[in-house]
Amino acid sequence: MTDNPWAQMSVEDARAYDQRKEHSQSAYLVQIKRGIILSMMKKYLPRRSTLPILDLVGGTGIWAIPLARMGYRVILGDISESFLAVAQEKIAHEQLTEMIECRCLDMVDLSCFPDNAFGLVLALGDPLSYCSDFARAVEEIYRVLAPTRYLVGDVENKFAGINARRAHTWSDVKRILETGEARWGHWQQNAAVHQFDKLRLEQLFSTRTWQLLHLYPSDLIVEMIGDEFLNQLIRDENGTINEKILQEMTRLETRLRTDSTLLGTGAEIQFVVKKV
Repeated sequence: MTDNPWAQMSVEDARAYDQRKEHSQSAYLVQIKRGIILSMMKKYLPRRSTLPILDLVGGTGIWAIPLARMGYRVILGDISESFLAVAQEKIAHEQLTEMIECRCLDMVDLSCFPDNAFGLVLALGDPLSYCSDFARAVEEIYRVLAPTRYLVGDVENKFAGINARRAHTWSDVKRILETGEARWGHWQQNAAVHQFDKLRLEQLFSTRTWQLLHLYPSDLIVEMIGDEFLNQLIRDENGTINEKILQEMTRLETRLRTDSTLLGTGAEIQFVVKKV
């Protein structure tokens, strides 16, 4: 695992990630997104089951902690020991250590788990886009997920705006649009980023007996309007967020997600698949 750039993240990186997502000027956008996903996810949570939830690449406990608060046992897996260390601090603070188990693992190798072990698998935060082999990861998820249970995840959208994080030359742009393969600029070509469209996702889940139930676009409003202008719209002269507008944005984003014609316009594509 040590050669994987994501495994080399530091504790400072993990804390900076939380700070950026939860306390930056645009943190309200993350709040909207997480609220919508959690509301959607509730439809697929295990009922009257002793099977735990597997939160793959769960980072600092974004999903594991609220699910544990709801009474679910969660195994939080991540390739970064540093992110898991921060997650464990937060879990201990919430007094949820009996509900959440942290494991350092790569999602392309889940051999530490038996077949049919989980009542729900989460792959949120685009882990299939960032792992070394997304097809192998899906095979591993299929094996450990119990029959008739669900995988809820998201991936980077191939047709979202291409910027310097992903492309440095025209050849980069062409490769992204033609194949969906990008590079994470921060690591100077070392880390691949697998970007998806509807067809690529359908092909990915055509293996085995997956049933692709839903595809949703995410981050629609910010992609359409732009975060700078959005910040101007939602804040008053003192910089305080207008809660009424925030609620209206949440309702509008939720409604727009159901429009299949917008699937290629969001920053990510979220999906729900069932093992049948």
